[in-house]
Amino acid sequence: MKFTIPKLIIFFFFFFSSLSASELNLKLKGDSTSGFYVDVFYGVIPVCTQSVTGELNMMIENEDHSIRETIMKWKSSSANEKGNSITLTGIVRLPKLETDLNIKVIYEIVNNQVVEKRMEFRQTNISLLYYSVNSSLSLKESPSRFWSFDNADNKGGIAHESYPAAGYMIGDSLAVGLLTDAGNRNLWTRNIRRRPSTGGVGFRAIQEICDGNLYRIASTEDRMKGDNFVKLTFGELSDFNHPTGKIPYKTPEMATWKSYNGAEVNLNNGVYFLKGNIATTDLAGFRLPYLLPDGFYTVRFKHRSLFPVSIRLWKNDGTTSNDVQGFHYQTNIPSSQKEWTELEETVFLANTGNGTTNLLIAASGLKKGEPYQLEIKDIEVIQSVSNEQPYHQLLSGVQNTKRTFIFVTPANPTLHDIRLASQISLADGLRFKGTTEEKCLYSCFQMLMWITSAGNFKPLSVPSINYAPDMYNRDSFWSMMGTYNKGTSEAIFNEWAATQNEEGTIGTIITPSMGSKELKGNDATLEFLWFALQNKRIYGTPPPMDKITKAFRYILNEMDSNGDGICSARFVLGQNDCVEYPDRTSNLSVNQGMLAVTLRVAQELGMPVSNATIEKANAGYRAFYDKHLGYLVDNRKYPYVITFNSLLPEFVSLWLFNSPILTSEMVNNTLDKIPSKNGYSPLIFHATNTYFTQENKPFSPNLFWDNGIYYNAGSWMREEICGYVAGMKHGWKPAVQRIKDRLKTEITLNPDEPFSHEFLPYDLSVPECWWPSTRVFSWNVFVLRALEVAGMRTPEQDPDYLKDCIQAKK
Repeated sequence: MKFTIPKLIIFFFFFFSSLSASELNLKLKGDSTSGFYVDVFYGVIPVCTQSVTGELNMMIENEDHSIRETIMKWKSSSANEKGNSITLTGIVRLPKLETDLNIKVIYEIVNNQVVEKRMEFRQTNISLLYYSVNSSLSLKESPSRFWSFDNADNKGGIAHESYPAAGYMIGDSLAVGLLTDAGNRNLWTRNIRRRPSTGGVGFRAIQEICDGNLYRIASTEDRMKGDNFVKLTFGELSDFNHPTGKIPYKTPEMATWKSYNGAEVNLNNGVYFLKGNIATTDLAGFRLPYLLPDGFYTVRFKHRSLFPVSIRLWKNDGTTSNDVQGFHYQTNIPSSQKEWTELEETVFLANTGNGTTNLLIAASGLKKGEPYQLEIKDIEVIQSVSNEQPYHQLLSGVQNTKRTFIFVTPANPTLHDIRLASQISLADGLRFKGTTEEKCLYSCFQMLMWITSAGNFKPLSVPSINYAPDMYNRDSFWSMMGTYNKGTSEAIFNEWAATQNEEGTIGTIITPSMGSKELKGNDATLEFLWFALQNKRIYGTPPPMDKITKAFRYILNEMDSNGDGICSARFVLGQNDCVEYPDRTSNLSVNQGMLAVTLRVAQELGMPVSNATIEKANAGYRAFYDKHLGYLVDNRKYPYVITFNSLLPEFVSLWLFNSPILTSEMVNNTLDKIPSKNGYSPLIFHATNTYFTQENKPFSPNLFWDNGIYYNAGSWMREEICGYVAGMKHGWKPAVQRIKDRLKTEITLNPDEPFSHEFLPYDLSVPECWWPSTRVFSWNVFVLRALEVAGMRTPEQDPDYLKDCIQAKK
């Protein structure tokens, strides 16, 4: 019987799996002359070797970037094996820079499927060095396929996706993956864009991109040469302000253009005329096919039309939201019927996989049956080749550490298996303890913790890759409260404190490379006080009382100007924040409850709040319960609306003070009215019909969603579980099972999406109900704290709790 090498490996895998040998083990290879390195095995199966690639590569420059030295395929001069770990050490002489660099690489087995690889750097001869470093997974034999988090069969190139993870398959049953610690600790960001200036539409690619090559997978050409790698690079800045070259791409022949929604096109004197009658959607135009590699592009053309213009970049022949590669929000760009208007947009393309990228140019804002015409000319697509520089700082005498993780697990080559393994393995590597669902929430949060920019290493907590690069006040508060980390929690709080204006308002958004003047009477300033209280309680952090006082006065002036404890606000102080009240409203139960909780928080922070004032606010919250209807009314203008929003203040009071505001009758009867199917429930819904119509919706006139989508009865995990925990505290019997079911449903409802979502669609029959924008969401990590309130978790299961909280109490 004759075996090829790959078949032999698979044979041994299954043979030794039947024994107890299928677990990670490390083998020290090399010698002091050629250098030591470590190979990783799963049982007897080699899953990663550094024999060819070395342990790491580095680019190092001095402070003015005038001198560069490189370290290629580093292996150590000495090695030490101890228990489940191997330590490699060495000193690299850098003669151009007159310094020596001490390098240490530590491999440590975490469990049977995860190993930590930690890289440490130190120098004492020069005040400041800039460096970048990369480390790889590598295999001598060709893997059966490569994968990334959003692509189970990745063809190579940059992997910039909803969650940073990549690897390869050995056979069809063993997944090997490379993971990174959070961006605020390993100092990386996934940001590739910024908000537009006033008058602009959609995000623009930023001209200096940090970590654009954070994950790179061997291309087809690499694989043909035997270079089978997944590379993780830290500290690399791609400078497109000073590109090393520019590559123009010829406009595709008109015969290759593909009509979108029935458009016709003809060419006359260099001007393309797009015209037709709209058939089904508000967009109509043409898709121009380009073969564009991963990189930074400028798209430029002139347009003339009665209608606004929209552009998209779609992958291959797809035309759904799942296929958008760039220009997600470049919609309804103003045009002119008389004058030519120049459009210029920038975009960073990744995940192209050597496929076709289709540039859609379309007229938009069209009505069915309406004739239109769009003229375009001077189409340019230009790639800028970046100038790569290191940007991580290595100060004299200060050690820098990068933590990575390698995992190996039996798995099928499916999105479900690689996505789930990537999250569980990261949580295990970070020494987090919990259920599978809890590990997913924790890992999603960690991968959405970034640095702000190359010149600003302050932490940035983004809601998801879709909302990036914006850090939202509300989202970051709930995310910080779901985990324990003193330094990060204090830093994020201080970032919000810095946004406070003279009136005392706290900002809503912090966004890199662009300012934000969104300061208004929403829940941001209230949660700022909550944030201060929790940092004081958990970490012993003194609140900045000048800012606390200003914020408290603003809250009173903005939301309780009469001083009667009744909230009158211009915005929803919670979710369903898709309607505004310029003349103020006192009709919202969540607003009243939020004020009641905040008054008590302010009192504990030392503000002049009497118990009588708090009780007035509490009574106002309880007054939203309608005995006849049998539930807490969300909005008195729409008494048929029931929400989990209304119960959130009750949960917060139980969490912060272990004290209820509502009665058990109010809480339990409201929960009894909430529909549930397949283990989950809608956040906000019609008491009789579940879904809203255009006629009875409680949203702004210009907003509406399909059944079960977003705020039309979509299911939002964080608020739902907080509601159940409130019910549990009031003796609602279904609470524990509902909590367990909702956790499970989050990662099982869609087999391909076992991760934290912004919301789950409640009506799965709606076409395209699984929005790509909902993938991998941060703030659901607060569920971990809610489970502590319910007695279903302990703080000690968080790896930072003993380090940060116990020490603070001492």
